[in-house]
Amino acid sequence: MNHVVMKKSEQGFTLLEVLAAMTIIGIVLLVFLNAVGFTTFNIRNSDNKTEAIRIAEQELNQTLNDISANPRDFEIKSTTSQAENFPVTVFQTEINNPTYSLPDDSNKYVFLQGIAVFTGTDNISKKGLITVAVKWRE
Repeated sequence: MNHVVMKKSEQGFTLLEVLAAMTIIGIVLLVFLNAVGFTTFNIRNSDNKTEAIRIAEQELNQTLNDISANPRDFEIKSTTSQAENFPVTVFQTEINNPTYSLPDDSNKYVFLQGIAVFTGTDNISKKGLITVAVKWRE
């Protein structure tokens, strides 16, 4: 019977070494995929928040322009609308007493404020606080 004798330097990997290498590669791959998923989630949230800021700026500028065009028509009110699937709420309040209710999940909202000068029914110039709240999606 012929037996082939291998020198120690010619031997292959043992099963234990192969399993250890595969385990290490699997762990590294899991960490990498988790990091990619987390990064993708953050980029998407950042894009949504940026879009919400753009919509809030647009709504605030439009509201301030409307009030500038008709300063006597200013009234304390709040309106809600939808802009590109982002819920938008505009609060018009007195600057001394800005009372409005914030939503429970206000950490998912972008808030912008501006001051509008209007003429009241008594022909006296007053200042109103305009707050635009835009909810951004995750």
